[in-house]
Amino acid sequence: MSDLGWISSMLIWPPLAAGMALTGVIIFKSRRKAGAFPAWAGWLSFLAAIAEPGQAPIIFNHSGPFAPNGAGSWYLAVFTWGPWIVALSIQMSRMLAQQHRLGTADRDAALVPT
Repeated sequence: MSDLGWISSMLIWPPLAAGMALTGVIIFKSRRKAGAFPAWAGWLSFLAAIAEPGQAPIIFNHSGPFAPNGAGSWYLAVFTWGPWIVALSIQMSRMLAQQHRLGTADRDAALVPT
């Protein structure tokens, strides 16, 4: 049961990769609009989404770097999801601070639809 729980927790990459790719699509579709994320965030989302399937070998390997207890499967998850979520969180924080400075009266630069 322990192995089943561990492998299940490590196999969240398919919906995570889909979410990252969708985030990249949304960022690129909203480029050049007020309050949109910069293009680098879209590229980072696509790069992270492409790297996420590298976690699939944990199902098939019982030993080695891509086994469930291997360094490869762990660090691939850490270095794809980690920088992605930190970078987008920092960017979102900056954008919200800018929106707050502009005030709520300026709806053209708001992050939320009117």
